[in-house]
Amino acid sequence: MVIANRGPVQPTDNASTVLRPGTRGRISGGLWRDSRWTNAVLSIPDGWERLVEAGNIHNLELAAGATTGDYRNDLPFMDSDLYKWLEAVGCLLGGDDPDARTRERLTAHTDTSVAILGAAQQDDGYLNSYVQVLRPDQRWLHLDWGHEHYSAGHLIQAAVAVVRGTGRSDLLDIACRLADRIDADFGTEPGKIDGIDGHPEIEMALVELYRVTGERRYLDLARYFVDRRGHGLLSAPQYTDRNFGSMYWQDHTPLRDATEVHGHAVRQLYLLSGAVDVYAETGDRSLLEAAERLWEEMVATKTYVTGGVRPDGADALQRLAAGRVTQR
Repeated sequence: MVIANRGPVQPTDNASTVLRPGTRGRISGGLWRDSRWTNAVLSIPDGWERLVEAGNIHNLELAAGATTGDYRNDLPFMDSDLYKWLEAVGCLLGGDDPDARTRERLTAHTDTSVAILGAAQQDDGYLNSYVQVLRPDQRWLHLDWGHEHYSAGHLIQAAVAVVRGTGRSDLLDIACRLADRIDADFGTEPGKIDGIDGHPEIEMALVELYRVTGERRYLDLARYFVDRRGHGLLSAPQYTDRNFGSMYWQDHTPLRDATEVHGHAVRQLYLLSGAVDVYAETGDRSLLEAAERLWEEMVATKTYVTGGVRPDGADALQRLAAGRVTQR
């Protein structure tokens, strides 16, 4: 396994981009230095307590068989909150902000997280507390709202940040086992599921996993997910119960043919980020051209002066007010 240098993004030497991490700079003052101090001293250290309070840790302990009780908050993406926090920890520990006491505290919480996740992960690599505790017989059956790939993507990005920031690879081992499970289960080959997650995210995570491990099949899997979106896979009968239409999922037209951004804003932007990552490592300029075209359309017609994005405008706001759309 090849461990890349520290940094949130680390294109390979063969990537089709001029961006290359160079000498690490230091932010020594101003707005961003103050924000980093707040993150290091207050926000990130406090995050663990909030995860415990909200039940994220409890739910994973249920999946690990380490505790008893009810699943807390009954949301399919609960695991991802821990993963996002671990990603922040990895980035933080890779810098020089935390004092020794804070580093020790965050390292201990990372140890606890890795132990829980390792115990919760199933023998074949699958890991998702919501499915394991509440729907053990429904793996990959609710790709529209299940967030299984979404949560997996955030685990992968957390593992990449931790290995780059600290050098420890135990969380990366867990993430690779889950990525291997997804790689074995999804694709167009006979016996595999030809499907995509309702919430893009795993695409850019898999590219980063390729960058940190050198395993080409992770990049190929990312490209598969980008290429298969837009072919109506989320319009199958089993997904029509709470389906707001294929545009909501960016599943109405292949990315390379799209002329406008549509649907859920976070989903759209995650998808475009993943597509650009795939371009960077494959040199497929059709993906870059599509992303640039959609970016220009979005900035010109669907972006507020604050930077906020509204892919479907007033109609989406009306549906939100009517309780038909949830924001996540």
